[in-house]
Amino acid sequence: MTNLENLKFINKKYTHVPHLLNPSKETLKYCHSLLVFDPYGGCSHNCVYCYSKMGLPLIHNQNLGSEIHIRKNTIKLLENFLKKYHFLKFPIRISSSNDPLQPCEEIFNLTYRSLKLLLRYDYPAIICTKGKISEKILVISKKLAKKKLIRFQISLGFCNEKIISVLEPNCPLETRIEVIQSCIQSNIPISIRYQPIIPFYYNNESIIRSEIQFFKNLGVKHIIASFIKLKKRNMDYYTKQFKGLQKIKDFNFKKFSNPENWERGGFYLKPAKKIKENFIKILYETCLKEKTELTTCKEGFWKYHTIEDCCGGIYERFSDNWWFNHTFSKKLIKLFSNYPNVHKFGNFNNKSQKKITNWI
Repeated sequence: MTNLENLKFINKKYTHVPHLLNPSKETLKYCHSLLVFDPYGGCSHNCVYCYSKMGLPLIHNQNLGSEIHIRKNTIKLLENFLKKYHFLKFPIRISSSNDPLQPCEEIFNLTYRSLKLLLRYDYPAIICTKGKISEKILVISKKLAKKKLIRFQISLGFCNEKIISVLEPNCPLETRIEVIQSCIQSNIPISIRYQPIIPFYYNNESIIRSEIQFFKNLGVKHIIASFIKLKKRNMDYYTKQFKGLQKIKDFNFKKFSNPENWERGGFYLKPAKKIKENFIKILYETCLKEKTELTTCKEGFWKYHTIEDCCGGIYERFSDNWWFNHTFSKKLIKLFSNYPNVHKFGNFNNKSQKKITNWI
């Protein structure tokens, strides 16, 4: 587990998501998460495969795993947004690249204070985490859940503790199981973010089936699948890091390190589409058998989704609220005007898009 004494905290303007509204072109293409809020810049989980290490941290000479940037005026920025757009009810994702429940939350409470604001304004959010849930986070999440304003997404790509010890040394499986159980016992909706999927490990189909069965036995009803993504220029680094998995049964290191099994997708390298689809087919069949809902995240495999809302229903629940008027900033209108690039669900595309395009 992370030792807080070894972390360096910097209070400065810079953070990896400099604005509340900051989706990439790739996000607009595949994802409903247009409103993103990162309380912290940097993440002490320091997972080996973390794609956040590959971009702005290098430009700003930040050691992402040991240096946490505390964003100035974080709570004020969120409150200003909620005051102006509280009626919108388009869910905010907390967060996109840095865990909102990492150990420094115990010191700064930015996520807890954010949830208090969301509760005050009756505004929905998704919490994405592999961190530990504190009692006060659990209490306020219960209150949000009673109003159907929150969904937790727990990142868990492996049930093999040996793999976790190599790739996610600061995020033990036991901690995430405790979070899942706490949410289920408290009637807080949850999804498992089955990520990062490394298909070169799942040579044996029985591994996939056993892990889905494991999730089901925990009480999980929805799984979001997402594959590993790496920077091309960092492949040598990752090949060295993943060598620790060579001794693990069923992990095919030769396939992982073979360039022919990877292809370019946006800024990243991802497993080749054929490899990914073969995996998703098995996952889809398994989820149907286990009566578990399945979606993918930014993968485009819509035909294998068993429900329309990728995030488990929270976007679909509020879609009737997404009407816009002249009080919206030009930036927000422009942002939402691109939204129909996403897979269609609800009635957003049928009604609201016609109103928005008139203002561009």
